[in-house]
Amino acid sequence: PDAQTHIGSLMWFNDKMTQEIDINKLKKDKNKRYSQDNLFDTLLGIFDVKTKVYNKKMDILHDD
Repeated sequence: PDAQTHIGSLMWFNDKMTQEIDINKLKKDKNKRYSQDNLFDTLLGIFDVKTKVYNKKMDILHDD
């Protein structure tokens, strides 16, 4: 059901993280629709995990 797949989200970063990510990209993309499929690759990117399964196109924070 939509109630399980269409939910809001929140990202909270400390000062160090805000220096490492592109805040303007986040502001530009704030109304873009993402899904739970983006969570996995975004977390891999945040924690700088090196793996073949990482897909940067699915990472919400990755610069295009």
